[in-house]
Amino acid sequence: MNQKLELGKKEPIKDVVTGFNDGTSLVDLVSVLSERDWPGKPLKKTTMRMQQADQVSRALTWVLKDCGVSTKVPPCAENLMDGEERPVMGLVWAIMQKFLKFGDDEDGENLSAEDSLLMWVQNQLLTYPDIEVKSFTKSFHNGLAYAALIHKFRPNLIDPAQLGAGDALGNLAKVFEAAKVYFELEQYIEPA
Repeated sequence: MNQKLELGKKEPIKDVVTGFNDGTSLVDLVSVLSERDWPGKPLKKTTMRMQQADQVSRALTWVLKDCGVSTKVPPCAENLMDGEERPVMGLVWAIMQKFLKFGDDEDGENLSAEDSLLMWVQNQLLTYPDIEVKSFTKSFHNGLAYAALIHKFRPNLIDPAQLGAGDALGNLAKVFEAAKVYFELEQYIEPA
């Protein structure tokens, strides 16, 4: 994000979770990425809660409605003002999906962030012929794709060949535990 802000001659964000607390950085980021000007009067850095609420609310309306950023659960102004990690990161992901394009596919079309990440995963798993990743939904349900990704970078931690495709819950429990213990990745989803 800071790279894009720098290109647009905007102030960098020091912390992505708390950096949108007054709406100014959100407007700057989306203005740069969308190549659209903020239609209202310029927002100002502020620590006054009422001004923050007003500015963040207006910024969110512009980002979500006028600029077309779509989220499953839209954040409210208080989420951004209080630096609530999940809603803020959900908004950042939605902004990335909407505006950031990475490389080209075989037809010369720009790839979205999600498509680029999917392509990266597929490339990492080329040496695992029994594991096919077509999407971020069903391809990860049995835990084997997660296990293969961990194995690719830390082969001694987990071996996907030792896991059974029929034990999805057991596989997911093992890979999430390995990710937590060895990579310090917080578990955001529960196997179900």
